[in-house]
Amino acid sequence: MKMDVEGWEYNILQGATRLLTQYKVWHLIGEANRGIIGDDGAYKLLKFLKAYGYDVSNVGFKGPWISDSAVASQTVNWQGVNLFAVHQDSPVRL
Repeated sequence: MKMDVEGWEYNILQGATRLLTQYKVWHLIGEANRGIIGDDGAYKLLKFLKAYGYDVSNVGFKGPWISDSAVASQTVNWQGVNLFAVHQDSPVRL
């Protein structure tokens, strides 16, 4: 699933929870521009994706993955605006 929604990523995903769970969206790509959504918005988005079983990176579909502890402590070294997420149950790791 690709998203380019200029700061509405969290809202879009909240409205897509049935899609994410029922239809097994394995890969997500989008932008998470902290200049638009702020640090609070970025961490809210990361926590949401983690809660739905996604490994998240801001580098690529092969990681490095943002750890749960970095999200919880809000110490993510966030570079750029890219967001890559792979569901932990995905049969394909790109």
